[in-house]
Amino acid sequence: MNGEMVRAILDGKKTQTRRPWIKPKRHENYDVYPVLYSSGFELASNGFCIGEIIKSPFGAPGDRLWVRETWATDYLHDGIKPSELTEMDSDIFYRADGHIDAKTDIWVHCWRPSIHMPRWASRITLEITREWAERVQEISEDDAKAEGLAVSYDPAYLHRYDLTFRGGFTALWDSIYAAKGFGWNTNCWVWGCEFKVLEGAK
Repeated sequence: MNGEMVRAILDGKKTQTRRPWIKPKRHENYDVYPVLYSSGFELASNGFCIGEIIKSPFGAPGDRLWVRETWATDYLHDGIKPSELTEMDSDIFYRADGHIDAKTDIWVHCWRPSIHMPRWASRITLEITREWAERVQEISEDDAKAEGLAVSYDPAYLHRYDLTFRGGFTALWDSIYAAKGFGWNTNCWVWGCEFKVLEGAK
């Protein structure tokens, strides 16, 4: 997650996240959509299940997720690959904390991308409490607030210049996914996940 999302989780403002689900293939000339059952999401078309179960990429309620974020070691360990580092080698710095500048701080010379963060370096563990599938434009104002965002102009109410959490979510969504073909206006299917932070978990 980016720094803004990490800070929102740490502040207790972010308890939901969403990811696009690749547009379902058409089946017998009808759009396919997911229906939640105890065994997972079963694909349905025109009200009839088509016998294919798909799983949320987040996992299932009760599963744990660990958050990867931009991080750094002290400068003495900059040349060591993440896979070769251990917890005993170096202090870990997190860019989301905002008090360390890699260009000026003598201890941090190089920020490492979140994708290269090892499990032991993660400081945030989440537990899934709920998951669902929906169209991206179905997000409610309360759910948009649970995404941990600031209010922004809502494209649904530009003639009134309304500031809403839904507007903030729309802007963030497009900044991440519009160029990938999953912009707000496509109203694509998304996976939703609600979670809680597990204090002291690793």
